[in-house]
Amino acid sequence: MDFLDAVRAGKTETSVSFDYGTRLTEFAILGNLAMQAGVNKKVMWDGPNMKVTNLPDLNQWVKRKSRKGWRI
Repeated sequence: MDFLDAVRAGKTETSVSFDYGTRLTEFAILGNLAMQAGVNKKVMWDGPNMKVTNLPDLNQWVKRKSRKGWRI
């Protein structure tokens, strides 16, 4: 609701900055990837490119392919 209220009011800031929120989200995604990797497997993360560099099978959990007829 805070985000929607900020948009409606024309504000550029919300109660939590996007900078903090994006880092927190990336941290949570890395935790999920580590669980998928398994015990004693190190996950090497390339943040700017949003991909795992040493265990390519994990990249299926990062982004999904768009369905036919849809593009992002």
